[in-house]
Amino acid sequence: VLSLRDVSDEACRLLNSAATRKDVSIENRIPTHAKVRGDRQQLTAIFRNLMSNAIKFTPSGGWVEATAESIGREWKIMV
Repeated sequence: VLSLRDVSDEACRLLNSAATRKDVSIENRIPTHAKVRGDRQQLTAIFRNLMSNAIKFTPSGGWVEATAESIGREWKIMV
């Protein structure tokens, strides 16, 4: 069982310098209780790709926010 918050925090740390260079803020609002079963490396890659694309297409001075919403036994992830 993996913490979505921990996985998304890792992706944010990896992309922090890219966001800083572009003057884009990253905010992780994924709940700490969000847990899933999955492959940590694959989930990290997914978050990294989503966040990287968001940073790429966000204008300088903007922000990128990661959130998750519980829908039954599943989590809807939004960036």
